[in-house]
Amino acid sequence: MKEAFFEKLKERLLLEKDFLEKQIKELEKFPSFGEGKFSDEKEADEAEEYSTYLGLKEVVKERLERVNKALEKMEKGNFGICEGCGKKIGMEKLWANPATRFCKNCAKRV
Repeated sequence: MKEAFFEKLKERLLLEKDFLEKQIKELEKFPSFGEGKFSDEKEADEAEEYSTYLGLKEVVKERLERVNKALEKMEKGNFGICEGCGKKIGMEKLWANPATRFCKNCAKRV
């Protein structure tokens, strides 16, 4: 059962990785910053929107890093081990967030 559980988690992580990589590519597209009539107003709106995208892109990149780290841990055989205390992370917590780094107790302290 444990192998099947970890295999399901790996599938979820790989799907999330693919989704996040696509999201980053979308967020990297640059706006045109307005052309023609009303370009100053449109350019200001697009610049504001772009700054929002930059912040979102950083959040997505951080999540992708955590997903990649979880996949690396799976390959190395130390997946599901808390980075805080070294104990096993509960299956419920792993199912809720396969890229989690901490058990419930250590997560409260971080």
